[in-house]
Amino acid sequence: MSCVASPAGYPKWRSLLRYNPLARLRLSARTGFEHVIEDGYSTDVLGWLGESWTVFKSCWKHASLASIPSMAAAFVAIYLFYRQQGRATSTAEVLFGSYIRTIFMMSLSTLPSFIALGSLVKGKEPWKDYAGAVKRLPGIILITAATWSPLVYSGFMLEMGSTIRWWAVPLALYLAVGYSFAHFLAVDGPMDFWTAMETSRRAVSRNWFGIASMYAIFYVAAWVFSAALSMIPGVMSTMVAVEELTVKMRTDPINIMLGFSNAFMAGLFYIFLMYFQIALATAYVRIFRPVGYTRGR
Repeated sequence: MSCVASPAGYPKWRSLLRYNPLARLRLSARTGFEHVIEDGYSTDVLGWLGESWTVFKSCWKHASLASIPSMAAAFVAIYLFYRQQGRATSTAEVLFGSYIRTIFMMSLSTLPSFIALGSLVKGKEPWKDYAGAVKRLPGIILITAATWSPLVYSGFMLEMGSTIRWWAVPLALYLAVGYSFAHFLAVDGPMDFWTAMETSRRAVSRNWFGIASMYAIFYVAAWVFSAALSMIPGVMSTMVAVEELTVKMRTDPINIMLGFSNAFMAGLFYIFLMYFQIALATAYVRIFRPVGYTRGR
């Protein structure tokens, strides 16, 4: 196994620290993206997040329309969950409390990002890009299921009421971040299920902490911002909560407030999640320089 050459003036030991040997662990056939693993890449997380906003503004009409089916499906899922529960619950439980619901919502959240991906590579047919993603939705669902299954097994999602297997959490987080670009590779490659996941994992392994920092920044910012805005409908709900409504819901005005706030927060966070997928699409293009799109190049 050969080592990566150190850049001029860069200490060799630092180059070795930056290199993750897991990137060399190849469990699938070679692809056209081997140069990403071999040569490595630098990350510009704040630049990608800023560029993704510019990309969204350039194609916001198509991206917004493409988001409607995903948002509608997510809101129906949230409504059915609350109807079944009949009580206030946490936002995390709404979004990540069920493995099946998480797969369903996370898979649909990726679809609008393919409009942005097409825009990034100068595509002229946004609906064709979107249709291509919908056509390969079964593969995206499989990838999402594989991404979240280690987290379920580790007990991190607490869906099964089990204790957390702390030894499995690092592996689950490594794979969750490692599969960040698998759905783009499956559609844009196009690659089969396993090859897309392995190619993404190996490429991300070259700069795992750089890609993971995107998640850290997004989840903290989106969670705080969603929580702040969600207090508005929560407070408003207590102002219109009458005694009959309280009796019907078998709860009190405080829980009514929490119920409205958490439902609104879950919906708002989901909208932010679709924007985050656009940021991942931006990072994907900048890292992989896709071979699947040829129009306008």
